[in-house]
Amino acid sequence: MTGISLTINGEVVEADVEPRTSLADFLRNSRGLTGTHLGCEHGVCGACTVSVDGSPARSCILYAVQMHDRSVVTIEGFDDDATMADLRSEFSKQHALQCGFCTPGMLITARDIVTRLGNPGEARVREELAGNLCRCTGYAGIVQAVQNVGVRQGGAPPASLQVAMPQRLVIEESDLAPAQPILPAEPAGGGTVIEQAIILDAACGQVWKFFQSAPDVAACLPGAGLTRYDAETWEGTVRIKMGPIRAQLKGKGTYKLIEVEKTGSMAGAGADELSGSRVRGALNFALTPEGDNATRLTLSLSYTLQGVLAQFSRSSLARDFVRVVVQEFGQNVNARLSGRSAPSVATEFSPWRVLRLLIASWWHRQRGNGT
Repeated sequence: MTGISLTINGEVVEADVEPRTSLADFLRNSRGLTGTHLGCEHGVCGACTVSVDGSPARSCILYAVQMHDRSVVTIEGFDDDATMADLRSEFSKQHALQCGFCTPGMLITARDIVTRLGNPGEARVREELAGNLCRCTGYAGIVQAVQNVGVRQGGAPPASLQVAMPQRLVIEESDLAPAQPILPAEPAGGGTVIEQAIILDAACGQVWKFFQSAPDVAACLPGAGLTRYDAETWEGTVRIKMGPIRAQLKGKGTYKLIEVEKTGSMAGAGADELSGSRVRGALNFALTPEGDNATRLTLSLSYTLQGVLAQFSRSSLARDFVRVVVQEFGQNVNARLSGRSAPSVATEFSPWRVLRLLIASWWHRQRGNGT
């Protein structure tokens, strides 16, 4: 058992939990907060959505031990919230619920949309709601309810946040995100930005030489591979498995380097024909010497997701996901730079691998703290 202290709906809670206990099970079974519903238990349907530190998150794929010193708000915690009261009323007026099973998670996501974006238009609302599935309503009433509350909440956001839904999966040159080797990156369309730094066990010059080869860099990314590389452009695939969702994103983009500053960027766009998901983004990086035989690699990743994979763009999930990807990428780069055989890079990147690595990381931290 592990002792944790967290805030749930404004109340400080201390408890002993099994490391394997999910946040959803802890909330429902230990705290009696049954408004958090369990559907797929794979992080796909969104029924278990709660607010963690102010952002929507899937409680079925978070561990309770991860919530130590964090703040969680369930649907019950929004009883006195004016925006949520407005949403509940509008959901009723627009007949935006039938069985109600998805509604708690849907409301928490809807509240995030209207407080963050106001009313960004029907297309953007549908994109933002893509991670919350409903089997009853057909979504029309839900979308209208969110838009109505968004207008009252603050109207439309700046034009830069208004995006259109894709009508086709063909990737055009205009789809490519601009490759600007500047940190941090800011994506178009109000996407996700994640920054992280890792230390590589090699001199800066050696690392820079390695990064001059886009195929070598791609070979160290879990699930990624280049099918063509010519000067500053590339084509390739990324294979992802998210619960029952499998996607093979095919895309193209650019790869640029600035030797004087030891910075570079990779940008592009891709699509998965089977699921209809689309992604566009940019990865900027900078190398800084850390002594004679170490280099700090600073990464800034910005991206936007559309389609069924959009549910995994939520910041709390994305941060953990990217942290593990970067950790594994760094291990593979270190192995190649040292001349050792690099660990085999999986042809599919699955969140179950993320969970295993997160548990291992948590366990090492606990041992390091003497607990």
